[in-house]
Amino acid sequence: MSDKPRCIVLPLRHDKPADPFGRGMALHFLIGNVIVLHTGFREFWFGWRVGKIFAQKKEFIGYCRGEGPDLNMDRIGQEQQIRYWLYGTVTHHPDSMTATLTLKDVHAGIETTTDVALAIRDGLVSFRQRFLDWMAECGLPFPEKQKSKVLWPERISWQGLDDVGQALKANYTFSAYQDKASLELAPFDRAVEESPHSFMGQNLLGWARFRNGDYDGARQAFHRALEANPNSNGVMSGMMWCGIQLGDREDACQWAARKAATRQEDEAAAVEKALGLLKKHGKL
Repeated sequence: MSDKPRCIVLPLRHDKPADPFGRGMALHFLIGNVIVLHTGFREFWFGWRVGKIFAQKKEFIGYCRGEGPDLNMDRIGQEQQIRYWLYGTVTHHPDSMTATLTLKDVHAGIETTTDVALAIRDGLVSFRQRFLDWMAECGLPFPEKQKSKVLWPERISWQGLDDVGQALKANYTFSAYQDKASLELAPFDRAVEESPHSFMGQNLLGWARFRNGDYDGARQAFHRALEANPNSNGVMSGMMWCGIQLGDREDACQWAARKAATRQEDEAAAVEKALGLLKKHGKL
């Protein structure tokens, strides 16, 4: 496990500042939920590193809006042992978008760029199929057993993409900078109201409720997210943590094992870790 590299997906920025920047955030989240099931990486969630990459909230928001200096990925990559960065921009067209994606290998000093068309009518599936092809072209192919797991139909509108991105921004800023006593749920509710069958929207609503201590409400949203995307590693993590916080040993261990299975990892070891977390949090 420890010899696997880290791959961090940065928020996608818009080529025109006036465009709704939430859509680039949403695509970043979509790609992150793909990368997590690439078993060749050991860390993949940008949310774990927001505060380490951007020291202040305004720096993070400025980056997402395409303002301020570019990140020094070589320096940060060396400091934080991040070998791969995936970043880029999105361009709006009348009925579609194009994502220009770049994969940067800090160790090899190589950058590879591609343009990927994006349309919502197919549930963003063709976008992800092309993304998988491109990763293989970059020398980082997805294992065959993992490919079908990342091609769920994401039922979302263009407005829903922007709403999901706005909710994600709220989640990141609260998690990284603790700028409020509790997480305001309005952006998350809006995302779900606009696209009720979106995996991403229900996923984020689950985590927002979790952060506010509403573990039963979080479970409800997580279950709806799993109906849309049955192989979500992140949602299974959320279900495990709800079990831990509620002192539900059976549920915590069940979801820990299922989460490990999504990445073809040791399920027994995952259960032991969940038991350790239950004990650490005084739930055993």
